[in-house]
Amino acid sequence: MASTTSQQVDREGTLYNSRHEHNICSYEGLQPFTCSGCKEYGANFGFKCQLCPDFVMHKACAVIPDEYVHPFYSNSPLQFRPKTRLPCHHCNGCREVLRGFVFESPSHDLRLHPLCMALPKVLSYGGHKDHCLKLVVDQKEKFNCAQCSKSNSCWRFQCEETACRLWVDLNCAKVDFHGLSDVGISSIARRSRSRRVLEMLGRPSKFVLGKVIEGAVSGLVGAAIGLWLG
Repeated sequence: MASTTSQQVDREGTLYNSRHEHNICSYEGLQPFTCSGCKEYGANFGFKCQLCPDFVMHKACAVIPDEYVHPFYSNSPLQFRPKTRLPCHHCNGCREVLRGFVFESPSHDLRLHPLCMALPKVLSYGGHKDHCLKLVVDQKEKFNCAQCSKSNSCWRFQCEETACRLWVDLNCAKVDFHGLSDVGISSIARRSRSRRVLEMLGRPSKFVLGKVIEGAVSGLVGAAIGLWLG
């Protein structure tokens, strides 16, 4: 990490100068939640606000730095952003849509979820205890994730022993590394393509689309009445 914020955590687990208007406290044993920062799922460990009951964050998002140098992209420091400029932007690591906190390169061609950024280069994966898995950032080769069985071409963790031919995508790796597996969750359900489209359209566009459909229906009804009267 090239530089950090002035955030400090005291012995009681209280975080000062975070990206929230109040101080937040660390908790263990949290039920599954949606992080108020990155909007991804979390569980077990996190920070909560005692004044805002619905505000909860991953530890990685609560102590997030202003800048981060990824070990595979050391020539392009990533800058923290509260959100991306466009709702269609996706994470280069897991290929999921970015809905909250993000790290972005100055050239805007590399974006990462904080949880993807926080994953180590070498992972001890609970679903494959024989060997460690190493992070691979190549997006050209397709693979089948050993956890969710989906075919992907995103960043992945690959067994150091090539004979194992075992790969885990970043979504499933995040489940294991960031605490979701501690509460019995084995995979993160992907959002459907139609839901992503609705997220990209936004409320004003959905309103316009509804008016277009309403107009089309009215036109058909009018034509049917005209034929009946004729």
